[in-house]
Amino acid sequence: MTRIPPAFASAYLDYQNYPESHTSSSILKTTFSGYRERLDQNASRTLSQDPNDIEIPIKEVQRTANGALQVYKENIFDVAGLKRWLGDMQQNDLAGPTNPAGAVATKPDPVSRFIFVISNGPLFPLLLSRDMLLRIMAYHQAFPFYLDFLLAYGIQEEDRELRFSGFRSQVTLINPEPSQVIPDLERSGRHFDLCYNLKAVAPLPKTSTGRELKWKIRQTAIYHRFDLGGGTALWMIADPLSAVKNELAEVLAADEPLPSDFDGKQGASRGGLGS
Repeated sequence: MTRIPPAFASAYLDYQNYPESHTSSSILKTTFSGYRERLDQNASRTLSQDPNDIEIPIKEVQRTANGALQVYKENIFDVAGLKRWLGDMQQNDLAGPTNPAGAVATKPDPVSRFIFVISNGPLFPLLLSRDMLLRIMAYHQAFPFYLDFLLAYGIQEEDRELRFSGFRSQVTLINPEPSQVIPDLERSGRHFDLCYNLKAVAPLPKTSTGRELKWKIRQTAIYHRFDLGGGTALWMIADPLSAVKNELAEVLAADEPLPSDFDGKQGASRGGLGS
């Protein structure tokens, strides 16, 4: 049976109040409240409001029973699929943090996990719901500052989202939060977190009128965590036009064994950054 710290289980079950439910003691609670307010104000334009308009592509590097590394992929379309993928076996969220009906976490983190946050274009809402985003963030106890980067999407003004640029980081090498030390999930609590965005110039789709080719600046917002003890890597990539996702498809082909670049703690970090 997976051993889960009660504080982590409580924070995850209270995912609707993320980031205020985050277990970190190194970030001011007023900061959490500020992010919650901005999320409340902007979720309707940034995140999908239609349950039929959900798609979260996932790609993972997992270790097989014989020790080899294998790439797996899956698309998530609803909350039930998300809970199954996370390993959340709880049957009733209303049971509350003090009396969960079933284990809230049963799967160790893979060697590398890539979560793609996509949309139908940079000015359209991201194809995941608020509920699903908060579940993912709370389950991984992700760096709350990444919300800043996500909330830049869905603005219905040409190029306004490009005005936002940033880089945030946090490193925990000693004295990790007890609630984030979960050996059964390959989490040591010692990790570094990075949030940043990248911009690139890309051509606009050609029109049938034969007009002159036009170019536009696109951006990708990235969150990365590497666990120094478990040797696991998490990536969340806001990639509206799936450009990064398509590039990674060439590097990480599904159901094919991987080279040793991803093996071991140094390899997982080097391989993840290299991909």
